[in-house]
Order: sequence, then structure tokens, then C-alpha cells
Amino acid sequence: MNKMLLQEILAVPTHYRHTTLMVAWLQSKLLACGIPFYTDRLGNIYATKGRTNGFYPAVCSHTDSVHPVRPMNVVEEDGCFVAYDEDGSRIGLGGDDKAGVYVCIELLLSMPVLKAAFFVDEEIGCLGSRQADPAFFEDVGYCIEFDSPNNDILSFSCDGAQLCEENGALLKVAEPLLTKFGAVKWQYHPYTDVAQLRRKFDFECLNLPCGYYHMHSEHEYVRIEDTARALEMGKNLIQALGCNRYFMPKGLGVGKAERLQVTNLVC
Repeated sequence: MNKMLLQEILAVPTHYRHTTLMVAWLQSKLLACGIPFYTDRLGNIYATKGRTNGFYPAVCSHTDSVHPVRPMNVVEEDGCFVAYDEDGSRIGLGGDDKAGVYVCIELLLSMPVLKAAFFVDEEIGCLGSRQADPAFFEDVGYCIEFDSPNNDILSFSCDGAQLCEENGALLKVAEPLLTKFGAVKWQYHPYTDVAQLRRKFDFECLNLPCGYYHMHSEHEYVRIEDTARALEMGKNLIQALGCNRYFMPKGLGVGKAERLQVTNLVC
């Protein structure tokens, strides 16, 4: 794990409808790393690394937060990153979803074959992913988003869209690894970008925890070891799932699952 890179990303101010600085940071990073990408008119970024004769694994995250665009000082305290303003007052650092942006960038750097999408304006209704480019996802076999809090909560459905089949092909491969990394609390969540992808496309998705806590508050923090765990979980999942297609009819509704918890969590 590159802790300095995580700190650098967390220090980039971003807010819904004001993602210019984060989009510019991502463009610069992808250019420097030689990873091909393009940006649509909304500011969504689509990156592709490597070639495959099968289907691409894909990951995604969102580039906005709920916190104002202002100077911030991101520091490490007790194994966590926190943020302060210029007056030394604690402020939200936007780990939701800058921690997810970090995981996706690190996966692009480390995996030989991968697609990654970085969506704008998730916090005000997934405006970026609602207009996700269909051409980019034509050869995607599955998509993993990193936009769930803590280190153990993951989404079974978002905004009424079931993300993966309860006894389907993807979970047969993924669930042992999810359990190994402690991601075991399946929940219904209001929304995040993979809900829009499920409505538009016919592949299975996951939304996984990436180590941010107390999102949308001035007490927000990112636990470094949990973000590192998310990164390793992502690597293991992509290696196990491979360049295969995990089909699921788009827009499939939520099935019955007694183990799930209903929550008002908004990521």
C-alpha cells in the first residue's frame, strides 16, 4: 500500500458539482502512469489498462464528496487520516469516496488488465453514472465499486437494484474471499453508482467497504489498515474472478434474503 498516495488523494478538495480539482488530479496521474483514458462532457473518467481476449474486470468510485471545497490539512493520527481546516478545526476529509478513488488507482497500477470508471456527482443522485458511456462497458464482465463504509459492510442492493445474484456465479467465487477479508455484513443501501450500472447493463456488480468512517460528518476519518485491506481484497477478487463475464439480466429486482439488514446508509 502507498500510504503517501492515499494521503495525497484525500487532500484534494472536491464537492458535488465542483469536482474539477479531483478530475484534474486523476487525469494527471493517469497520464503520468501511461494508462489510456478519456473524459466525457460531465467529467466522468474512463480508463483501460491492458488487453484481453475475454471480458474486462472493472472497478469504479465517485469523485465528489459532500464537504465544501476549501484548503485542508490531512494528517495521520492513531493509524487514521483526518482533516483540519486552516483554523485547526476538524473537518470532513471526503473519504467517501476518495478512499475508493485511491483503491481504484492502486488497482489500475497493479493489475495487468483492468477498466476503471470515476463518476462525478454521486452524492446528489448518481448523476455521472446515470449517463455512463455504454461503449466503455460493452466488454466488461463485472464491476466492483469501493463505496461502502467501515471494513465489513457491503451492498446486496442499492436503490432497489439487486447487484448480484444471491446464489449466482459471481458470489460462488467471491464470497469465500469476501469472508476471508471480513466483508460479511450484507445490506440494502439507498444508492451508489453500481445501482445505475445494474439498470443499464447485464453484468453482476459488488459494492465493497474501503475504510472510511462517519461519512458526511466533520468527524469523518479513513482507517489506513482498512483501506489497505480493501485494496488487497480487490486484488484477490479480480484474480479469482478473472476476465470472465458474470451475466445477470439488467434491472433485476431485489430477491429475498433473510441475512440482510435494512439501513438508511447513504454513501
